[in-house]
Amino acid sequence: MPTPDSYTKLLLHGDGVDLTTDPTGWDTVGKDVTNTATYDSYTKLCSHFDGADAATAYQDPCRAGAAGAWTFVNQAQLDTAATKFKWTSSLLLDGAGDSVTLPAHADWYWDGDFTVDFWAKWNDQSGAQMFFGSGDDGSNCYYLVITGPNVSFGVVQTASNIIDLTWNAGSVVVDTWYHYALVRNGNNFILFRDGVSAGTQVSATAIPDFGGTFRVGNDVGGTYFNGWIDEFRVSKGIARWTTDFTPPVAPYGQVTIDTGVKKFGTGSLLFGGGSHLNLDHSDDWNFADDDFTMDCWIYLNNNSVVNTILAQDNIPGEDLAFVFGMLTLSTLGLRYSTNGSTVITKSVDWSPSVSTWYHVAVIRNGNNLKFFVNGTQQGATQDITSVTIFNSASGLQVGNYYGVGYFDGYIDELRISKGVARWTADFTVPDIAYAKAGSIQCIIT
Repeated sequence: MPTPDSYTKLLLHGDGVDLTTDPTGWDTVGKDVTNTATYDSYTKLCSHFDGADAATAYQDPCRAGAAGAWTFVNQAQLDTAATKFKWTSSLLLDGAGDSVTLPAHADWYWDGDFTVDFWAKWNDQSGAQMFFGSGDDGSNCYYLVITGPNVSFGVVQTASNIIDLTWNAGSVVVDTWYHYALVRNGNNFILFRDGVSAGTQVSATAIPDFGGTFRVGNDVGGTYFNGWIDEFRVSKGIARWTTDFTPPVAPYGQVTIDTGVKKFGTGSLLFGGGSHLNLDHSDDWNFADDDFTMDCWIYLNNNSVVNTILAQDNIPGEDLAFVFGMLTLSTLGLRYSTNGSTVITKSVDWSPSVSTWYHVAVIRNGNNLKFFVNGTQQGATQDITSVTIFNSASGLQVGNYYGVGYFDGYIDELRISKGVARWTADFTVPDIAYAKAGSIQCIIT
């Protein structure tokens, strides 16, 4: 009956029921894991529209007080009969005057890159239907509207169209969920449906600051949406996708178990949009001058962001022990400190692809630090002679580096081993999950 050895200080298998967010029991060696809903700094709005059936009130988790309290117009309501991700409900609009609104705010002024993405399901797809818009009169506003297969983004200033872009994104059918994303990347506007680009439209025109109400299901006129909206997110200052991608398979905000993408066992841990895990401070993270091994399997949804795997540094510039993961888009590395503030970086060149499982490891063996991908050492051995890594008072974060470098993808079989260099030369990567406490593993040869 194999159990984790005494060197194993953290072991996350990512097994469980699909879309589970309760982290109880996630760590095989018994440490408590916290999975609080969090969102990155680009996320200005992330409405799950979860609540009681027929409710007419909803508070966006990214916005405090009145700034995040949606106003439900006419018969707009939450509906538990239709939800994208098995959570409690979605937003139901009847196409005849329903909408939800938020008050004017600088977050609706998109002066650079932005991304708006959401899920939509139609009750009736006939005629023009409004996804969202901002502005308080039809002479000064912006909007995203769908008519048949065509999706149009328009910006109107003093009653004149200054941006008028249209994509043929394909026809829709009722009672089917579709993911839409409108992305601005510089002068390029891209419309995605279900992760597939409908094309790039070019406009260098700046969107004015209209200072108006933000609306979902209506702009400022008589065009309304007839169906359900879920997981509506506004990201300002970032083009989250610039090429085809896999649409989200779980709600934003919390790490979830995903049984559809996994390396071993029943599932893996899905991170995205700011979600991450926290563990309390422990002497088990104090590597000092000991040997150690940090390893896991990763599967990226996005390789155009800096994907942090592990970090112990909750106070920038004061309490750094280590950061492990992608330190840039093309370097795998370890960032550490001997005094909590002076940052030392050891890294190797590596550019991972998306939608591919990789086994990654960083290993200290005496004075040597090595990085491995799929069992093969990457780059030269790094010298860390006489290095004693700082004993930070911070907790441990999985998938985040104090608000930047959020991991976007899946992690499976994440392990921290203290006091042992598990591999010192090229090796064959594990082909089975690491030992679970109380499990029986049989290998038949």
